[in-house]
Amino acid sequence: MTTSCALTEHELLYDTLGHKLYLALTPFIICIGLIGNILTVCVFILTDLKRQSVSIITIALAIADSFVLLIPVSILWLEKILKRELTDLSPFWCRTHGFFDLTFTSCSSWLMVCIAFERFCAVCLYDSMGMFSVIINYILPFMFVLLLNSTVIYRLCQRGIVELTSSITVMLTLVCLVHLFCTLPFQCWWIYYEIPDQTGDCIWLKKKLTWRTITFTIRNINYMANFFLYSCSSKLFRNELKSLIFLSLLPHEKYQNYHYRRQSLYDNMQQQRISLTHLVMRRLSRTTDFTNVGIFHSGTNVTPANNPNGNI
Repeated sequence: MTTSCALTEHELLYDTLGHKLYLALTPFIICIGLIGNILTVCVFILTDLKRQSVSIITIALAIADSFVLLIPVSILWLEKILKRELTDLSPFWCRTHGFFDLTFTSCSSWLMVCIAFERFCAVCLYDSMGMFSVIINYILPFMFVLLLNSTVIYRLCQRGIVELTSSITVMLTLVCLVHLFCTLPFQCWWIYYEIPDQTGDCIWLKKKLTWRTITFTIRNINYMANFFLYSCSSKLFRNELKSLIFLSLLPHEKYQNYHYRRQSLYDNMQQQRISLTHLVMRRLSRTTDFTNVGIFHSGTNVTPANNPNGNI
């Protein structure tokens, strides 16, 4: 390939199906993704799911995905709408886009690694939670997430677990797998087109940019899909979300039932600790019962006249 194309990216992609889909879907991806990520943060902060060990990771993942949607994805979409490169206008826009794109997309990938690793330890290494260190590499997050989630799925199928922790595990495993499937096409495009130092004619360049637009759109879906994956795969998450919505709409009627329930499935599974005051009061009540029983056994079997049980 010795010839080069003199046309710009906007001229090549103009009136193509992939470009039209990108322009139409990206605003919905940004808006729906931001709303879903905000709801995800609220659920994992304000409900019983905050006691889960992965709550901090899922909150951080929602924040990282939101920054990806707000800055790099929005800037690239505006460039396509305005038909000009905003990153070339000033060093500020170029550095802002590059920083947020590289930083938060990497954070999102490594948070997926943390989720997969945490579930791997919770399911497979629940007796020995050691400390492990990993070497950061470009392709390692994908392989690490794939390996750990495959092991988790195999163990769950082998055990047939139907506990509360299994529900959380299935939910987070599904999130990791969707992350893999959404980011894999863009990684394949990058390896195929960007790593080899090639130039081509307009047809080759148009094909390259078209596939980049399609795979980039699929990758962006990953950053807005986690809330819907949580809702579809976890009944516990749906119940907590409903309770949170009811609490916001009907605070007086739902507050006591929601915040002071003592026999919920989550409390039973997590073996919630009982307060010291409650234990002391229970011990005092048992001591009083024992003393009363001893008095009745040691004394005469005479029933007072004013006792309502005297005729029994």
